[in-house]
Amino acid sequence: MILDLSQRELAESLSALVFLIGRDRRRHREFHLGPRKIYAKSMKIRPIEWRLTLIRRFTGIVFVALSMLGCASVSSPNISEISLGNGGGKVTFWYKIVLRKDGSAEYLGDVPPEMRRGTAASSSRSKERVAYRGTIPPEQFERLAILMKANGFFELKNDYGGVMDAVQTTTGVVFDGGRKEVSNQIGQGGEKLAEIERAIEGSADKIAWTRSGP
Repeated sequence: MILDLSQRELAESLSALVFLIGRDRRRHREFHLGPRKIYAKSMKIRPIEWRLTLIRRFTGIVFVALSMLGCASVSSPNISEISLGNGGGKVTFWYKIVLRKDGSAEYLGDVPPEMRRGTAASSSRSKERVAYRGTIPPEQFERLAILMKANGFFELKNDYGGVMDAVQTTTGVVFDGGRKEVSNQIGQGGEKLAEIERAIEGSADKIAWTRSGP
């Protein structure tokens, strides 16, 4: 499992740890400054055991802090390519969108990009698949990459399909550790995967495509 802690999450967690440490230090001072029997009674713990309890708490806090820092140091996958393919069924056009970190974008399909969501008919299909090129702004690609990580794309199963004659959408990424693809039919992959699919489609809608093939 890939854990990606944001700077805000890490700061909030460390702040909570600082609060706990401060609280225990205040309790420790109360124990020494206040009446020992009264304080021990309020804590429901014998005075002899308090020092051991304090040590255990600090040990646990330090362990959690070190674990968090270790997890935060593990870098999340560096996504260099995002793709979405759609097809299958009897009335859907086949097409594939590829978006890259370097700003390049490619489209290959039965019909031009602006017609891809239409209903397939024999008269509207090209004899050969058509190819288009375009560009995507770096910040837009980065937003997609962040969304995929936030929605747990790398923890999803590879296949949410198995429905005969249903449209299948395949979302893929190329990253520094290899490639991952997730196939989805009739929304079986859940809302977070569907949100990723919609975001990729939305990014493709904003690209000024130029025909590059037949």
